[in-house]
Amino acid sequence: FKECISMINEIFISNSNVQYDYMIEKLLISFLYIEFILLIVQYFKKNYHFSMQYFIYAAITAIVRYIIVDHHSGSTTIGLAIAIIVLVFSLYFLKRFSLD
Repeated sequence: FKECISMINEIFISNSNVQYDYMIEKLLISFLYIEFILLIVQYFKKNYHFSMQYFIYAAITAIVRYIIVDHHSGSTTIGLAIAIIVLVFSLYFLKRFSLD
């Protein structure tokens, strides 16, 4: 809620020049907070147990959000894209060879 109030204050109340990169970063961080809250809700719904898949999904979306916000260096972006590919393959192998 603190992040939302800060964004509203920056956009509507403050008379300063709005920095859109900063606002997008704040918005994506607030979505990340919501995602972690949903992970906690899943934990309690699944009887205090959940699969590693949820963490991999969270990691992939966090990396994608980071690429959206900070994509100035090409080598860093390629490294993060490779990390996403590794996570997608690990998710595939986890689903394929899972004992559940």
